[in-house]
Amino acid sequence: MDKFRFLVLPRLVALAFAAPMLTILCNTIGIFGGGFVAHSQINVSYQLYADSAIEALRDPGHLIALPKDVYGGLFKAGVFGVLIAVIGCSAGLRARGGALGVGQATRTAVRDSIVMIIVSNYFMTWFLYQG
Repeated sequence: MDKFRFLVLPRLVALAFAAPMLTILCNTIGIFGGGFVAHSQINVSYQLYADSAIEALRDPGHLIALPKDVYGGLFKAGVFGVLIAVIGCSAGLRARGGALGVGQATRTAVRDSIVMIIVSNYFMTWFLYQG
C-alpha cells in the first residue's frame, strides 16, 4: 500500500484548496461585518461603504486588476495549507506508542507548523513587496 498516495496526497490537495477558500470566506465576512459596524456605529451608508471598498480594490495600471494584497494573500494561504498538510502528515506517519505518541505528534506538528508559517510568511511577504 502506498501511504503517500492514499493518506498524504488527499490531505495535501484538500488543504491546498481549502485554505484559500477559507481565506475568501473570512475576508468576505470581514467586509460585510465592517459595513455593518460602519453603518451601526458611525452612520456610514451601506452604499458609501460598498463604493469605498470597491474603490480600494481597484489597482489600475497593473497586469492583475486586483491589489497585491488580494492575490498575495490567496497565494500565501495556499502555501500555508500545503505546509500544514506536509508537516501534519509527516508527524502523523511517524507517530508511535498509542495515544501518548499521537498527542506528542500533534504537539510537534502544531509547533512546527506555526514556526514554518511565520518563517515562510516573512520570505513570501519580502518577495511580494520588494521593489
